[in-house]
Amino acid sequence: MPRRRARSEPDSPQRLALAVARHRLALARLDALRAGRPLPEAPPEPLPPSAAPITPSASPEQTYRNTERLLGEGSDQ
Repeated sequence: MPRRRARSEPDSPQRLALAVARHRLALARLDALRAGRPLPEAPPEPLPPSAAPITPSASPEQTYRNTERLLGEGSDQ
């Protein structure tokens, strides 16, 4: 599975903060389950970040050539 590259759009800090908040809530819920306490309530979800278009870093043709080069198939010269 390909690794995701970091996005440089302005909503990246908000996305990171949301991921951290979800992770902390999941850990708090897991701790509560283990200790037999009631589960903490999830805060309301914030509105989704702006739908900025994701632009590829290379054209489909360049991606194909790079893949062939990595797999050792074909010639790219």
